[in-house]
Amino acid sequence: MPVRQRGKDSYQVDVTHDGKRFRESFNGTKSNADIISAVVLDCMKHNKDIKSELQKLNPLKYSVLSLQNLLRKTTDRYWYNTDVKQLYNANNVVDLIGKNTDVNNIDETTIDDLVNILKDQGNSNGTINRKLASLSKMLTFAHKRKYIPAKPVIEWLKEGKGRTRFFSLDEENKILDILFNAEFFYFLDFVIVLIDTGLRKTELLNACKTDIVNGNLSVYETKNEKPRTIPLTKRVQEIFLKYTTKYPFADLKDSDIRFQWNYVREKMGLLQDKQFVLHACRHTCASRLVQRGVSLQVVKEWLGHKNINQTLTYAHLAPKNLQDAVKVLEADYDINT
Repeated sequence: MPVRQRGKDSYQVDVTHDGKRFRESFNGTKSNADIISAVVLDCMKHNKDIKSELQKLNPLKYSVLSLQNLLRKTTDRYWYNTDVKQLYNANNVVDLIGKNTDVNNIDETTIDDLVNILKDQGNSNGTINRKLASLSKMLTFAHKRKYIPAKPVIEWLKEGKGRTRFFSLDEENKILDILFNAEFFYFLDFVIVLIDTGLRKTELLNACKTDIVNGNLSVYETKNEKPRTIPLTKRVQEIFLKYTTKYPFADLKDSDIRFQWNYVREKMGLLQDKQFVLHACRHTCASRLVQRGVSLQVVKEWLGHKNINQTLTYAHLAPKNLQDAVKVLEADYDINT
């Protein structure tokens, strides 16, 4: 059967002739799918180029969009001057798959081949997942813009939980003192806000002063595209008041962030500590909330985690909860004694 319904308005065309096979899904009616099936079979019988013939029927679906051009479009929409690490990963993926690869030809096999190449290069599962995340972002964008009919499935690799790095109060004070003595005052304010809010770097770079109401900051440009509102500490409120621009930290360049953070790492003798990264400011905020008795559900909403499993990373930092649980179990003994 050359035409099968795959969804409410989607049909799969599956044609085989002389050992050659064409199988692809199309949006539209069954009548349209039947026409496509007939065109494909005619092309196979008379050795015509299937894609060029189908492009006459559906030019949007069969216009060639290279992976390099998709990267450019995705960068313009999401990554321009904000997320250097994700952009670096995306460029790496594009180079490995091929800049001129037609986005419509990227499927699960393509992704499996990419994973094998990255493994052969010695990348860890975590690093591979970060690179796959960049590819996933591009393919999601392509699907939303209808450049591709469907997004291929990406299977994430299992990662070890490892150790969540956060700063002690002593480490925080040393970091701030180093930045102050080096007169990196702009970045100093940036780090303080990151620690007290748990915002991601890009969220703070895009933070707007007009979104602060009664000491609460609403964040709209988030990783999971779900807005959230968090209360600000007094010192963070004072920092925002210092700046007259609408976006206080928009002028902080990634090159300056890297240089000044590496300066801190060098001064603290932590250049070899791979976990001593700026993102640890976010872990520090979360860890302190948990250690001081804030529930994991509240921390989840504060950080903007998509699901509670992400927040459970910090669960072991709440030993007080276990002690409270023991007291509940011992209550009966106290009554009977």
